[in-house]
Amino acid sequence: MTYDLTNLTSAVWGYELLAYANEVTNNVFIGGFMIFLFITILLSLSTRTDFIEALATANIVCFMASLFLVGMGMLNFQFLIVFLVFGAGSVFYKIFSQKV
Repeated sequence: MTYDLTNLTSAVWGYELLAYANEVTNNVFIGGFMIFLFITILLSLSTRTDFIEALATANIVCFMASLFLVGMGMLNFQFLIVFLVFGAGSVFYKIFSQKV
């Protein structure tokens, strides 16, 4: 699906363009970008490290990015909570699954 962005004459910085694209798509654009970022980090790191480490790293990076985007008002608070819970869960699993 394409969106007409030719009427966007007031955008001076990249923020205005991203905010407009997010507004036109009913706040789906940035959420989709965060899911894309998570999958990209997870798949690129899972080839080099353990899957749980890659999962924890992808969650932590996406949590930090979503923290920044929630602060700007471009992302829903639910993404922040989901990345926090999954990141903490994968870190705790990695810590407690190691044999003593």
